Amino acid sequence: MNSALKELLNVYWLRPETALWRAIDIEIMKDFEIKGNSLDLGCGDGVLSFIRGGGEFDSLFDDYQSIGDLDKFFKNYDVHDTFKEGYSPGMVKKPSYKFSKALDHKENLLLKARELNFYNDFVIHDANKPLPFSDSTFDTIFSNIVYWLDDPQLSFNEISRVLTKGGGKWH
Repeated sequence: MNSALKELLNVYWLRPETALWRAIDIEIMKDFEIKGNSLDLGCGDGVLSFIRGGGEFDSLFDDYQSIGDLDKFFKNYDVHDTFKEGYSPGMVKKPSYKFSKALDHKENLLLKARELNFYNDFVIHDANKPLPFSDSTFDTIFSNIVYWLDDPQLSFNEISRVLTKGGGKWH
């Protein structure tokens, strides 16, 4: 956990509690393998999954470099849901794998995730709704957003539906 925590503290320097929580997430799922046709469900900007996969950023990379509209922060505005031209995550080590698909409901976060070159395809979709994939599409699904969704049971049903039969895994 030390290397992941160090990487996360560098990236989330403004929110060390976020870094610690994410490091615990990574430690808990250290034996979970991403393989086959894979989906990062609710990938956000992709930074957590990138680090989870063993990717590393340049020490000058600052995840907060791309926040915007700070004047709206106290009006319940998501300041991370901003994409600025020239956004550069400054990677020094690639993860050991890539995801087949990244899904998120925020286009700006997917634009950031695209810059990681860690996903093969991107899908803009609200995961509170039925997933836009055929039955048995994915061998592996990673998601750290199910607890945020309106109806976790619907989400679990949809995740089960799009996983391959008999070999599908999700975390």
